[in-house]
Amino acid sequence: MLLRPRPLFILKRFLQISLLLLSVFLVGEGLWGNQFAPASLTTQFVWVHYRGLLIFSLLLLGNLFCFACPFVFVRDLLRLFVSPKFLFPQKLRNKWTAILLFSLILFFYEAFALWSSPYQTALLMAGFFAAALIIDGLFKQASFCKYVCPVGHFNFLTSALSPGEVKIKSESICADCKTLDCLKGNEERRGCELNLFLPKKSGNFDCTFCMDCVDACPSGNIELSRVLPGQTLETEIYRSGIGKIETRKDFQFAILTFFFLGFLNAFMMTAPAQNFRAFVHPFFPNELLLIAITFLFFALVLPFLFFYFPAKLMKQSASDSIVALLPLGVGLWSAHYSFHFLTGLLAFTPLLGINLSTKWMGLSPSQAVPVEMGLLFLGALISFFLLWKKQKKTLMKYYSLALFITLTAFCFWILLQPMQMRSTFVGVMP
Repeated sequence: MLLRPRPLFILKRFLQISLLLLSVFLVGEGLWGNQFAPASLTTQFVWVHYRGLLIFSLLLLGNLFCFACPFVFVRDLLRLFVSPKFLFPQKLRNKWTAILLFSLILFFYEAFALWSSPYQTALLMAGFFAAALIIDGLFKQASFCKYVCPVGHFNFLTSALSPGEVKIKSESICADCKTLDCLKGNEERRGCELNLFLPKKSGNFDCTFCMDCVDACPSGNIELSRVLPGQTLETEIYRSGIGKIETRKDFQFAILTFFFLGFLNAFMMTAPAQNFRAFVHPFFPNELLLIAITFLFFALVLPFLFFYFPAKLMKQSASDSIVALLPLGVGLWSAHYSFHFLTGLLAFTPLLGINLSTKWMGLSPSQAVPVEMGLLFLGALISFFLLWKKQKKTLMKYYSLALFITLTAFCFWILLQPMQMRSTFVGVMP
């Protein structure tokens, strides 16, 4: 075990309270502070540093940000006074709501230039807190985390490649257990509110790393273990609380939108995207409608054309190929976010009155590119490995292999394009 139950709980509360105080400050800064994005801590911390730290924590540790989520702390405070009365609607107990909200945030980010608006960024943060309070104030268990939260949705998918996983130590101890405290809780500790039964749990999908199961287990049989990233994606298995992701259309579509909208999110910041906008503007002057059509094309049309339509023609399933696509998506998001984080690493220091003796604010783009390329390459490598292991049908396997090579090449091409330095000053030494 990496940490014992009580220290885990104390650490969780400390991080949650710290992030809550930071969030309150950033909301206030965004609403009433400087509205020039590079001079605002709100836009810098949310769109540069938070996203960068999120990616590196997921890749190096696990789902740390769900573990330290300030929304959960506020929810727990509310439950001291209000007990939820309802179960989340049966028809909404899936990923469709989270997928929709995830897609809408990416759309609003681009359509309304959220990275350049501290005020709108602050409203978005406040909206998250309001949604968490309302949903978890009405519905039992961790309904907001499991079915609604778009940040958690991103974390669940990305943490499939995390090196940390909450697991049992001994199957025999669990076999002899009669109380199932890790799932149901007891008088002193609550169990897993996401309904993940540890002996049948595999991977990090839907796991917020809350460690409530660790705290509740009377035998101390649960720990945060080191695992090989992506290993649990190799085979089609039943996962507690989820079932088989290969047979869940919502999970498959979640992976597809995760990749294709991640691709679009990176592309929209590049010079070719700006040139394309300039080219079509005389023929299509309504930019908001153009962006909406572009998002629908990437979110709906491309997944159908590249995965479902070919699979139907071959009379085979696309599910194995879709699952194998996830690591490439993680590599793309990681490469993209790491670039902005590393090049703007210390760009916030002048806003805090810290005068560094040098103009160095972070890595130069040329220094950050090898990190980008390395992360993308690792994600692609795992995807190719999973594709070869999972895809049994020869025709679909070779089609998917050619498709993955093409998609990977386009990902590398996008990340090598000149990219906008959103939310920060260009304070990087060449």
